[in-house]
Amino acid sequence: APEPGADVLTDVMARLAVAVDGMRVSGTDGLRAEVERLVMQGDRDSIARARSLVASAEAVRLSGLDPSLAAAVADVARSVRDTPFREGPRSDAVRAAAGDSGAPGDAVVVREFQRDPTLDVSAADVAASELLPARVLRLHGVGDPPALHWPTAEGRGAVTADVWLGYRRDDGTAFWLAGQAGDVALVDASVHGWAYTTVRAALVDASRCGRVLAHLSAE
Repeated sequence: APEPGADVLTDVMARLAVAVDGMRVSGTDGLRAEVERLVMQGDRDSIARARSLVASAEAVRLSGLDPSLAAAVADVARSVRDTPFREGPRSDAVRAAAGDSGAPGDAVVVREFQRDPTLDVSAADVAASELLPARVLRLHGVGDPPALHWPTAEGRGAVTADVWLGYRRDDGTAFWLAGQAGDVALVDASVHGWAYTTVRAALVDASRCGRVLAHLSAE
């Protein structure tokens, strides 16, 4: 942060000038203009955004990586932004995850997915099965049959089922409904990054599978 009495615009622009000095990559002039515009707006959110842009430029500078890598990432991001969805199960799944009210029911409501009994996990299977519900229940289940708990605005939710019923959506994603009358389901929500991986499940609303109630580790 600037020293007391220092001009915010001068401080931020000076940091940015050091960060982009010598960078042979397009976009630095636009970055300077955007940071200056944000600082001139003067509100807290704009200043925070300007500082985050400067910090990003500094991070690229300090990393020792070729700044052109950032340009390539930006090109990919623009391509993703500008490419329209192709109609089909995958785009329906994205719309369902985003809570789009126009997403078709057979991508949103777990009971409308294709039933797959080979995925079923009963209470008796929990000890030995490697399917997602069994792994989650071994780690987080309480009681017999094991119940899952999660925080809610009212306190705590709970669900137990003699059998977690397997369903498969048209995009290939497997879901497990908490019993025939269940109103929640489990789905793999693991994060597979180039630097790290987090294996986890999402407990979702079975009538709106894009609504996540809780994340539960699965390893």
